[in-house]
Amino acid sequence: MGRKRKNFQLIWLNFKRGREALKKREVEIAIEHFTKAIIEVEKLLELNPKIRSSEITEAYINRGSARILAKQPEKAAEDFKKALELDPNLSAAHTNLGNIYKSW
Repeated sequence: MGRKRKNFQLIWLNFKRGREALKKREVEIAIEHFTKAIIEVEKLLELNPKIRSSEITEAYINRGSARILAKQPEKAAEDFKKALELDPNLSAAHTNLGNIYKSW
């Protein structure tokens, strides 16, 4: 199995587990899984900086959402900003970041 394929599988697995935990409001577990997915994303970006995948940006958006629920707005804002670096057209990231700024 190629390294990229393995990375994508780990991203998907942790992304799935993170979403399941988030649905159950297990925010710390969700953050942990999204963080693992993001670590694999960063490895992929080192291999090919041009990779832009919805799973990659979704990992940042979902971890940001979990961090909002965990009362970590500064860290959530960092995640939404990273998602926007990868894809400046993400309306969810813009909306969530705007909501954080309004709450400050």
